[in-house]
Amino acid sequence: ACLASGLPVLADDSGLVVDGLDGRPGVLSARFAGPVADDAANNRKLLAELALLPMASRKAAFVCVMAFVHPDGTEQTFQGIVSGRILDSLRGEGGFGYDPLFLVDGFQQTMAELSLEEKNHISHRGQALRAFQVYLRQQEQR
Repeated sequence: ACLASGLPVLADDSGLVVDGLDGRPGVLSARFAGPVADDAANNRKLLAELALLPMASRKAAFVCVMAFVHPDGTEQTFQGIVSGRILDSLRGEGGFGYDPLFLVDGFQQTMAELSLEEKNHISHRGQALRAFQVYLRQQEQR
């Protein structure tokens, strides 16, 4: 996009990384149960694949990586991570995707049970974006 437009480009991708599944579903999180799967189908597949694994193998993280490319050739990446574990059943009504299964480290709540303010404060995408903002401020000072 940067080469085609001649403009700076910021892109991101994110996914759920589960230790007991060798990092899956990863960047394929939205399509884990198939190309047209919905959140419910993805959650069912995740629970089915984890069914026989001990709780210690259910460590997981939401990971976001943002990539910034500038026409001058500068390339930089920024990462955000929220650690937790996958529960046996859904909890909470908020959020989307795997949020109702993801118990956040340091909280007694799933991502779906956190308030929007709490979720935005710890968000993997928010962390990556804040790191990008720091980078931009540093570039302005040069």
